Amino acid sequence: MSIALIHLQELMHSLGPSSSWVDSLIQEASDSWTLQTSDGLSIAMTFNLETSRLFLSALLGQPEEAHQSAIYATMLCVNLLYAEDHSLRVALTGPSGELMLIGEVSLADWTIDSLQRCILHFHQHASHLMEEIHAIAGADMTPEISERVFLRA
Repeated sequence: MSIALIHLQELMHSLGPSSSWVDSLIQEASDSWTLQTSDGLSIAMTFNLETSRLFLSALLGQPEEAHQSAIYATMLCVNLLYAEDHSLRVALTGPSGELMLIGEVSLADWTIDSLQRCILHFHQHASHLMEEIHAIAGADMTPEISERVFLRA
């Protein structure tokens, strides 16, 4: 087992007790975890030893067919807004599948504070996207919906 993975495991072990927004943190394998937040969001995390990067993903839901085109168009706009960030993208799990937010971060000289900030940043973006999806699905479907302004966290 690598030193980087051992360090990350120690940080993950400390993450739950030191973060009030973490409901539970389950280690799935030596290099993967599932974090459940206090607001019900589930974030899957996997460490890639070769690249020393932590990959994060959160399912955002499957839009109803009637709202898919508006939501997909909006999420493509979100990807364009995230182009500067390079680490975040909205994706589909498959044709007509669930939307998911995916991200990755490099693990160089990490501390518990930097890990918390990284995961909280990801969580905030995922929560915001879920709110946008719900707003679109519950709104009158007009072309202006896909041009909504997204606030950056």
